[in-house]
Amino acid sequence: MGFETVHKGLQQRQMKQLGHASVKVAAKLDLKTPAKKILSAAANCYLTATERSDSDCKVTGRVVTRVIYMDEFDAFNSEERSDNFTAQLALKGHAAVESVSAASMILETSCADLTAETKADAVFTSTVDVDSVVEVVLIGLVGQEIKYVANISGNAEAKLEKKTVATFSRLLEEKFTADERLELDKNCSGVLGVDVAAHIRDINCNENKVSLKGIVSVNVIAVKTGEISVIYNSAHEFDFSKTLQLTGIGIEDSVIGSIAVGGVTVKAENKTKPELSVEVDLVFSGAVITAAEIEYAADVMSFDNHLSLTQVTIDNTAALPQSNTVADIESNMTMPANAPYISKILSVGGSRVSGINLIPADGKITVEGVLSANLVYECEEKLMRTHEAQVPFSTVVRIEGVNTGHTVQASVQPVNCNIKARRGKELLIDARLGLSIACVSANTANIPADVIIGDAKVRDDSAIMIYIASDKETLWDIAKRISVSQSEIIKQNPHIASETRPGDKIFIYRQNVINF
Repeated sequence: MGFETVHKGLQQRQMKQLGHASVKVAAKLDLKTPAKKILSAAANCYLTATERSDSDCKVTGRVVTRVIYMDEFDAFNSEERSDNFTAQLALKGHAAVESVSAASMILETSCADLTAETKADAVFTSTVDVDSVVEVVLIGLVGQEIKYVANISGNAEAKLEKKTVATFSRLLEEKFTADERLELDKNCSGVLGVDVAAHIRDINCNENKVSLKGIVSVNVIAVKTGEISVIYNSAHEFDFSKTLQLTGIGIEDSVIGSIAVGGVTVKAENKTKPELSVEVDLVFSGAVITAAEIEYAADVMSFDNHLSLTQVTIDNTAALPQSNTVADIESNMTMPANAPYISKILSVGGSRVSGINLIPADGKITVEGVLSANLVYECEEKLMRTHEAQVPFSTVVRIEGVNTGHTVQASVQPVNCNIKARRGKELLIDARLGLSIACVSANTANIPADVIIGDAKVRDDSAIMIYIASDKETLWDIAKRISVSQSEIIKQNPHIASETRPGDKIFIYRQNVINF
């Protein structure tokens, strides 16, 4: 036909939740000394590996379970153990899945002994059974190659346009360590447990690197010795920063993601004053959204045949800057009717968030969920009791540009959680949540996929043709209508340059030889 279609490929990627699974982990803890009363049971989960095969993905991790108890001598003790778990998830449409990443969270931790009454003739136990439910979520990049018409070569002409297309380019997973020495109460005689959470404050993209800044929150459950031994909480925070070296990333790109705790190592020292050395393994999980400019043939014409274009739909991922913020939650809750009256709260541990629901609206995101925490309290009879407090919460985060068409992802972590007793059976819960909220919208656009060759054009053999330009008619429109190249029109009509005005007269002398 005297011309060839020039095709190029565009790699489109979408980030999708590929599947999720709930895994029950049963832990049996052997105690150093027999327990008179189990005061608290908490669990944390950490992922260790994600192995992908052709059609499924195996996620392995470990659950670290901690119990705090009162032993037969009325002393406070704690015990921890680690148990591995595995989740096998099928990859639907696995051929298109380019890369995968996993996340996990504890949904529930239960210990039957927490409900046992403290009695003078209590039966002591040397083992404690704790059941935890872990939810594993699999995220992946699903890609497809889209062929489009980039140009026409030979005896034809293309009208070229440029479009900026943003797409997920890759998943990120970076592990690093943050450490700090924490000063404890001067009367601290021992540490029973440590709860650690992390929250991102800022993500910045530069040439070939991404800068992360955030906060690590450490809640220490300890024993204080005075006239009597009591357990108490000690809250601490310290900053972290990390630079990720990422070849190919630019300042115009954006990164969304969240930070998770991958492991905690603590060492208590009491040289001149009680201190706790804390080393936290952090894992940043996220994705890069990259914008690329493509040039394509918005329209084509041949001087021998009628041509038309078929269209293909492409995704254009628009991402708002990620919002990294904190939200203060205050709420009252009433203890169950059969619970004793509370004298004072001794400690709070194992705080976590579940049941997250995200509601986008114009200019704001409503974040709903349930905050859970294990508390140890003293009742009016001077006996110690335990209770798992669960409080629903709702908070609004203002984000400029967000609307109901956005897909919203959020990481919500308790930064700290305080519970106070009020009026016998009422509790006042004062907590701070760290939120990392990413808002993404997938806009669609059409670009040409291929050229369809139509009927042959009827040749105009007249020696001279005069064409009068109409309103809003471009030089390309005229060239396509009269089957003469734009360059030849300009060559023979230098008065119109590259733009036409209504009423312009265009003269075509056909005795001239036109070369394409």
